[in-house]
Parts: sequence; structure tokens; C-alpha cells
Amino acid sequence: MNYIATCDPVHLHHIFNANFPKYPKGDEFADIFDILGDDIFISDKERWRRQRAKAHNLINQRSFQSFMASNNHNNVEKGLLSLLDEVA
Repeated sequence: MNYIATCDPVHLHHIFNANFPKYPKGDEFADIFDILGDDIFISDKERWRRQRAKAHNLINQRSFQSFMASNNHNNVEKGLLSLLDEVA
């Protein structure tokens, strides 16, 4: 499988927003990552658009944002900070 990696925001916008249909993941990608199922990470084109819209609706709900903020705060406080204390 040939691939190109980038972290440039301009490239990411070009690939994932402006020209997404031109960059399909393809069958080989789906075969390699089949453990992820047939969801937003594997799907292409219209199926991806529908799943992205559902995820977007969930992520923009205030209750979800509140849950994630609280959960991340707890993980940092209980996990990361104690780990950093141990290795310091």
C-alpha cells in the first residue's frame, strides 16, 4: 500500500475537506484496518459523509462536550500527573 503522510494544515484541508473524493482509502486500506469495522475510519464517499454528519452532530452536543472535558480532566489528573510524578 502506497501512502503519503503530512501534518501541514493546508495539505490536510485539501485532502479531507476540499478534495476528499479524490483521495479514497480503497479496498486494501479496508482490508488492513478491518478491525475498525466499516465506520468513519474505513468508509469512503457518501457513506463517509453520512457517518461524518452523525459524528459531527454528536460532537457538537453540549452534553458530549461536557462529558469529554470532565473525562479528559480526570484522566490527566489521575493518570498523567501521577505518571509524571513517578518519572520526575
